[in-house]
Amino acid sequence: YWTKKIEGISCKTELPILSGKRQSGRNEHLPVHIKPDASQKLKALANKLEVTLTPVLFAIYLIWIWRLTGQSDLTVAYPYANRDVLNSEKIKGMLVQMGFLRISIKPEQSLRELISNVSQQMIEDRDHFIASPYDIDISKSGAPNLLFSMQSGIGMESTSGPMQFEAEEVPSETSKADLVTILYDTEKRGIIGRLEFDSSLLDEKNCIQFLDCLTYLFENCSEKDDLAIE
Repeated sequence: YWTKKIEGISCKTELPILSGKRQSGRNEHLPVHIKPDASQKLKALANKLEVTLTPVLFAIYLIWIWRLTGQSDLTVAYPYANRDVLNSEKIKGMLVQMGFLRISIKPEQSLRELISNVSQQMIEDRDHFIASPYDIDISKSGAPNLLFSMQSGIGMESTSGPMQFEAEEVPSETSKADLVTILYDTEKRGIIGRLEFDSSLLDEKNCIQFLDCLTYLFENCSEKDDLAIE
């Protein structure tokens, strides 16, 4: 399944990089915040289209990458929780498997159609996570240099006895990919997360502008799902 999905393509996306000299320990990050009112509109769109929130955000993210790079054929890595087996919530440990989403952006199609395509592909992927794309030979196609992650059902707030606290994930110094978007659906603060980037390849000032564009799309696309992507 995975071999057929990436056969004859390059999984790399041509990003506006500073140089081709990658250096270790140069992972940086910028905070992402989608306000509660905008988050609720995105959830309402997901409910209207009868999908989860993840493909809605993933589709908007893909439009952002298309606008950023001008590249219409995109391959993005994403994590799958592997928690849909009955009683798996009782198992402690990491069951996450990585998948590749391969999509072709068609400017004339609507956001609604793109969301449907993303959702359908993620559903099809589920049946094949007994293995991941990293279990096959990807030497010709290469690994994707983009990663998208949307975590729901993982609370960042909790209590310990009488004390309330909020967790904050500390990003690693090692880049997971050239450009990484990690989002969390929270109960009170809307959708939060971060944009991670390899600062030996990507300029921080450019990434700040890139993030402004992504945030704008997240906050303004939910009521325009019938418009053409272009």
